[in-house]
Amino acid sequence: MKAKKHKITKSKKAVKLKKIKKSKLAKPKISKNTTFMELMQKYPESAEILMNRGMHCIGCNMAGFETIEQGAMMHGLNPKEIIDEVNTSINKNKRIK
Repeated sequence: MKAKKHKITKSKKAVKLKKIKKSKLAKPKISKNTTFMELMQKYPESAEILMNRGMHCIGCNMAGFETIEQGAMMHGLNPKEIIDEVNTSINKNKRIK
């Protein structure tokens, strides 16, 4: 005896709703490979987060070349925590605008 195969169908409305929910999820805006210059050009409001953590890298001559990961490691900080905090701030500001 063969097992019955159940065909699962989704309505067009359900598929569309799922796509909308996915598109509204907060997506990371910066990564560990983002340079300080790129960060300041795109999201200047993130300077406050960096300054509060003692990362004055935005005024450094290497800001155009040094990544957030490199700067965090030079200051003995966890790059992931900083990146997460900046991305959270960026996503929060995007929703307000």
